[in-house]
Amino acid sequence: MGRSVFATTREALIDFIRTHNLEDNKLPPEEELVHILGTSRGTIREALRALAREGVVTKRHGRGTFAHRRTLRARMRIDQIQDFTNLIEDGGYRPSIELQGETFGQRVADKSILEKLECGPGEEARQYDCLYRADGRPAIYCKIFIPEKNFVTLPPNRPEVSNVFDFVGKYCGREIVHTLVWFGAEKASPFVAHKLEIEPDTALLTWEELYCGLHDDLVGYSQIYFHPMMNICMLRKT
Repeated sequence: MGRSVFATTREALIDFIRTHNLEDNKLPPEEELVHILGTSRGTIREALRALAREGVVTKRHGRGTFAHRRTLRARMRIDQIQDFTNLIEDGGYRPSIELQGETFGQRVADKSILEKLECGPGEEARQYDCLYRADGRPAIYCKIFIPEKNFVTLPPNRPEVSNVFDFVGKYCGREIVHTLVWFGAEKASPFVAHKLEIEPDTALLTWEELYCGLHDDLVGYSQIYFHPMMNICMLRKT
């Protein structure tokens, strides 16, 4: 199946921004872009709206649309890329993922984690850890916790999955529609240091993440540790 007109136009606009010397970083008017790119005004507007959401352009009433090449140069944007496989790839690395056998499917004993998962008395949760690699080197270590009641079927020892979203969809029959993230920093424990192949007590960027479903249901929770080589960034619009 061919690419949509919208996707083609969006990429054409990005290429135009990258390759043209725009005075004051200002794009030509919409009607001029219609002729330059050979598409409809409606498609141009749709593509510009998408690029505005991504921080690539900013529209100011009465002044025009301004392009931001600096945004296009940014890599590993966590505000744009949810899947860590794609995040690693965007950084110029070859990604891979490994599920960790020693923790695969073990029951969660930590009461603080069970509370975060909103597990009631007698309810249990399971842990599924995974290691993302970049060009074969450890990049991101994830501890993933899912309430046992959320599983439609428990996964086999070595399931074929590419990310946590696929894992939840396949074995919990649920769709993750958004996540809530809390950033932190801590020293690598001996366990995490071993997994990331770094020295213990190395300073790490970490985050905690809640996975939420369509009906505002809590699907799971994770603790994530980034190798220092992972130079992630995000764009904050004002």
